[in-house]
Amino acid sequence: MLLEPPRVLSSLIKSPRPPLFPPPQEKKKSFIAQPPPRRRHHRRSPPPPIPSLLLSSSLVPRSLLGSAMYRAAASLASKARQAGSSARQVGSRLALSRSYAAKDIKFGVEARALMLRGVEELADAVKVTMGPKGRNVVIEQSYGSPKVTKDGVTVAKSIEFKDRVKNVGASLVKQVANATNDTAGDGTTCATVLTKAIFTEGCKSVAAGMNAMDLRRGISMAVDAVVGTISANGEREIGELIAKAMEKVGKEGVITIADGNTLYNELEVVEGMKLDRGYISPYFVTNPKTQKCELDDPLILIHDKKVSNLHAVVKVLELALKKQRPLLIVAEDVESEALGTLIINKLRAGIKVCAVKAPGFGENRKANLQDLAILTGGEVITEELGMNLEKFEPQMLGTCKKVTVSKDDTVILDGAGDKKSIEERAEQIRSAIELSTSDYDKEKLQERLAKLSGGVAVLKIGGASEAEVGEKKDRVTDALNATKAAVEEGIVPGGGVALLYASKELDKLPTANFDQKIGVQIIQNALKTPVHTIASNAGVEGAVVVGKLLEQDNTDLGYDAAKGEYVDMVKAGIIDPLKVIRTALVDAASVSSLMTTTESIIVEIPKEEKEAPAMGGMELKVGGPNLHGLFLQGPLAASGVRPTSAARTPPLCRPHHRVALPHALVREACACMSRSRRILACAAAAAAVSSPPRLPRAPPLLSTSRARLFSPSSLAHEIAEEGRSVGEEEPRGKRPAAAELRLFDTRTKAAVPFRPRVEGKVAMYVCGVTPYDYSHVGHARAYVAFDVLFRYLKYLGYEVNYVRNFTDIDDKIIKRANEAGEDAISLSSRFIDEFHRDMYELQCLPPTHEPRVTKHIEQTIDLITKIMDNGKAYTIEGDVYFSVDNFPDYLSLSGRKVDQNRPGTRVAVDARKQNPADFALWKSAKEGEPSWESPWGRGRPGWHIECSAMSAHYLGNVFDIHGGGKDLIFPHHENELAQSQAAYPESEIISLYHPMALRLFLMRTHYRSDVNHSDTALQFASGRLYYIYQTLHDGEETVSLYGEHKLENSIPADDQKLIEENHSNILEKMSDDLHTTAALDHLMKLQQKLEHQKKKQSQKQQQQQQQKKPEDYIQALVALQNEVTDKLSILGLMPMSSLAEALKQLKDKALKRAGMTAEQLQQMIEQRTLARKNKDFAESDRIRTELSALGIALMDEPTGTLWRPSEPELAEGSTIIIHRKDHINLAPKYSASPPPNRAAANQYKSTHALLLNPA
Repeated sequence: MLLEPPRVLSSLIKSPRPPLFPPPQEKKKSFIAQPPPRRRHHRRSPPPPIPSLLLSSSLVPRSLLGSAMYRAAASLASKARQAGSSARQVGSRLALSRSYAAKDIKFGVEARALMLRGVEELADAVKVTMGPKGRNVVIEQSYGSPKVTKDGVTVAKSIEFKDRVKNVGASLVKQVANATNDTAGDGTTCATVLTKAIFTEGCKSVAAGMNAMDLRRGISMAVDAVVGTISANGEREIGELIAKAMEKVGKEGVITIADGNTLYNELEVVEGMKLDRGYISPYFVTNPKTQKCELDDPLILIHDKKVSNLHAVVKVLELALKKQRPLLIVAEDVESEALGTLIINKLRAGIKVCAVKAPGFGENRKANLQDLAILTGGEVITEELGMNLEKFEPQMLGTCKKVTVSKDDTVILDGAGDKKSIEERAEQIRSAIELSTSDYDKEKLQERLAKLSGGVAVLKIGGASEAEVGEKKDRVTDALNATKAAVEEGIVPGGGVALLYASKELDKLPTANFDQKIGVQIIQNALKTPVHTIASNAGVEGAVVVGKLLEQDNTDLGYDAAKGEYVDMVKAGIIDPLKVIRTALVDAASVSSLMTTTESIIVEIPKEEKEAPAMGGMELKVGGPNLHGLFLQGPLAASGVRPTSAARTPPLCRPHHRVALPHALVREACACMSRSRRILACAAAAAAVSSPPRLPRAPPLLSTSRARLFSPSSLAHEIAEEGRSVGEEEPRGKRPAAAELRLFDTRTKAAVPFRPRVEGKVAMYVCGVTPYDYSHVGHARAYVAFDVLFRYLKYLGYEVNYVRNFTDIDDKIIKRANEAGEDAISLSSRFIDEFHRDMYELQCLPPTHEPRVTKHIEQTIDLITKIMDNGKAYTIEGDVYFSVDNFPDYLSLSGRKVDQNRPGTRVAVDARKQNPADFALWKSAKEGEPSWESPWGRGRPGWHIECSAMSAHYLGNVFDIHGGGKDLIFPHHENELAQSQAAYPESEIISLYHPMALRLFLMRTHYRSDVNHSDTALQFASGRLYYIYQTLHDGEETVSLYGEHKLENSIPADDQKLIEENHSNILEKMSDDLHTTAALDHLMKLQQKLEHQKKKQSQKQQQQQQQKKPEDYIQALVALQNEVTDKLSILGLMPMSSLAEALKQLKDKALKRAGMTAEQLQQMIEQRTLARKNKDFAESDRIRTELSALGIALMDEPTGTLWRPSEPELAEGSTIIIHRKDHINLAPKYSASPPPNRAAANQYKSTHALLLNPA
């Protein structure tokens, strides 16, 4: 029997549709010191260095602050650019433009020597991996166990030096290794060793007085005369495995590498096709351990359009059910009612079914589907041939022996198509390859040919441990790439001897002068390094081996380091691809020559890291004559409460988003600040020295290199030193105070004024997750909401003690651990690490405390003992139960009655209990479960008693705020439907959308309202975020162009009014129960009002507006950016990286969603440009429409066509998933909750079928 979902499930979970974004083009800035510009009519002495004030500048989403500010900022930026520019005097230690830090310049020998140190140290770490007896390198990782590898490029990537100039040299060597790896797929260690050898000798020669340019010419001449190769790690077993794989699938086949399940390496060859798309929803998974969907002998439906019709899907499902066979649907997309029907029948009717998006786009997608149809013996159901899903016939379905679908790809094995038809199709593709003149088309055709005719070979790498398997996979990957390279360009004798013997030929190379000859000798000596290094790693004297080989004339003779003997390398099977050595040598020589001819290096001066004083809202840092940083966090609370220390909280403004302004701007820039900020600016102008920011402790298992969040401090100390009271205001830039904060109290069912029990301090407890699986959108929904509350409380000046627990022992954890054959504590720890990683991506600030149940067993036992002493609990055979009959206030929070609850709904019926609703506080030990000693025998905590224990331990018996999901008001209960239909895994969304786009999407709805989750909404948030960051980036560029203006004018009155109104309205809405949606609505009205006023401006007013000085625009622009940054910080929407990097990340995510590369997109843009040039507007419109469907908006500019992610319109009724609501319970009392009755459970399923449970 087929099950159709309720209408509310009509869209269910579907993978986000791909949009695209344009890479921001950052302007290159010169940091080289230069004299002031000369003037023709009068001479003026150069001004002395001017201290620079770095103001935080990062824009808040237009959806949160309204288009008015953004348009005003964009207008200011445009007009200021047109007003003119002036030359910029830059000192070698002056803060410059967006780089916001002073620069240090090294010259000549000193510069090259420091670079050489970095090159040598990195190369020494890499070269130990070279050769068959190369040593392993152990690399510490920020999370997880250390990595053991013999892969040169992996070692190089892991190295970074504290010294900036050394790091420049190391980074250039990494470029060599990466370039070699990208081109040839192997030879990274060889390239690194050659770079060191060439650069070392080059530095010596230049220091001895040689002409650097002649040396470079000599090196280039020598490289052109050498063709050689080098092998990284020849291993017979791996070589034989790869040789067999190449033999089976041919050069057109696909070879993949996977982890094996045994101690030995295995080769699995299948005749099939691999599609680069995985399942649309994770609910199609049939194997939870491998997270794959496996279908044996399935029916395969192939459709070139979107599948959204419920009745068509039902017809196909009925056929699959009738034949008792699984079903695979491959289509452009599966959405709406169709997807809901597939999932609900998979979950509740047990039908094996899976839906996969067709790979590629446009004509390439159609060709891929046709290939699949021929391979499986089916037909493509396409409207071009007059067919649709309603008219499909059973014979149109294809089939195969097996289909394996993962999150990323689909492998179709042993298709039932006619062999003759498959060969004919392959021949057609080969002919098309020969006729094609487009590299892009050839590449796609070759991919199709490989999938259709070559088959798939899987190399399963075995080992005794995960570390051993990982190290083997690195070597197999290198060997596989080397083999493919050998097929392309041929082979030469391995072991470094090809390079060694090539060095003899350089003796005959003519040169123009002595310096060029020295350059040739540098290459000649460097070519001996690979053999020398391989021999040394094998434990023999490298110089002896090199000398012996050069004494004889057999160019195939080499040193077999594995056996320790001299052999004929070709006969022994020790060979290297020509492409690998050629690429390694060319890349090494190119970068080494550049470094040898380097005469100056400019690096950023590292900031001193000192302990920050205990301050709470801002942080000031002064260095020498230049003011390097001003970190702004927010105004003090209107009540006058001074904020206190909050040592672990990252600041809401990061130093990556600051605009450098000369001291002359300080006074006017302060005009747009709150009073507390002006005080700090005055202290800065007086050169009051304070400690720089320090890096806080990163979330557990997160790389500190990624955690670019700086610790905040209090402003109260600065205010006291300035001698001003908290309530004192200055006339310039006066801001209205924040409205009284009101929060929704679940107990009273109303928004009430928030007044903490201790003045200036807030105690907040939020129920955390039960870590038995990966985070999903429901977790993001809850914890982003409470993160906004956390940030806003800190913004208002409160010291917040934020506690969020982990229930790391629970029935669900034990069940999952048993299924996976893993220890329950280890499993929960692993998913806690994943949770931390997800929260970090969403920029959720770490709580003050994150207690775990297993670390607080003693406190839990103490609390249970107190409950029993008070007569509210009883024990039966080692179990302890809470007695709901003895607790009159039970259910006061949810307003329910005990007699409304039906036995067995939440808690299993146990005849031993006094009341069926009684729930376990302590469970007696069972075999195979973790347990602890207690007064009632060994056992473990029961149902969420730990929340009471941990909150009391960290916050006391009574605290200010208790938060959790709305489903936590009512008891935690087993609801299989709600869990199985929870939503996307959060990691899946973050892989396709920028974390800040997801955060912005969640904030567009009030935290106590349902979230309408759709692809369109996520695309809209992503496009809006791009617009926000791009606008701010443009503003920063504008400010940097006019950094030397002596701005003394005030901010224009209309701009000042806009800023003040915006500030007041945002705080008013945020103080109204965190009403972000209301703030958005108000600001959109503000935008409309501003546009209306501009239209009514008279011509005279417009002329007056145009007569504004550029200083006015810059002044207002800085003020706008500071205001927007301030509000963006409250919401945690500032990017961790630079704006340019955030824009690039947004574009990369968009390209991934669209399933195309930047090169493919550029080719389509060029095709459209050509069509427009030929006045083929139909073709031009077609390309624009096709890209628009993928979320790409094209912008035709005078300089060419640019692209950016589009912002689709949000249609009404586009709900796909209804998420749970969140609640905040003020000053709670401890009470247990009852199980739901059946009626309530049914209502929950129908109206909130996708409500999420954070615990």
